[in-house]
Amino acid sequence: MSAMTIVTGGLLPGKTGVILLARIVGTSGVPITQATISSIAYVVQNVTQATVAQASTAMTVSSVIFDNLVTTDDAWKVDSPTSPGPDLLSGYNFKFTVPASVLSPTADLDEYRVDVTFVPATGQNFVQPFSFSLLKTY
Repeated sequence: MSAMTIVTGGLLPGKTGVILLARIVGTSGVPITQATISSIAYVVQNVTQATVAQASTAMTVSSVIFDNLVTTDDAWKVDSPTSPGPDLLSGYNFKFTVPASVLSPTADLDEYRVDVTFVPATGQNFVQPFSFSLLKTY
């Protein structure tokens, strides 16, 4: 499995939900769909503090996976229908907002990692990592 990923925004304030966007494709290069994924879970780690901010939590497949690539969301800046990516596709098929309640940096700038584990209907599980930095808010 492979993906083109983007975390919306740049340097973000803490205690703010963070939107994760990605185009997740299977080994054949075809984007995954709801039917091809049995379950999804995520773990949030504060890398700076070496702590788990959110233990493994299930996601609802139909809420975070889109059967058709979304090309009309201005948050996706990786590619477009008129300027497709290296895989000749454009848009995303995975969108999830990390809850603000688990993002509370304790240092002035904390690095976070979100590992999203996909369990396909057939084949091996795979993990898509996302990384971003958050500023401490007072």
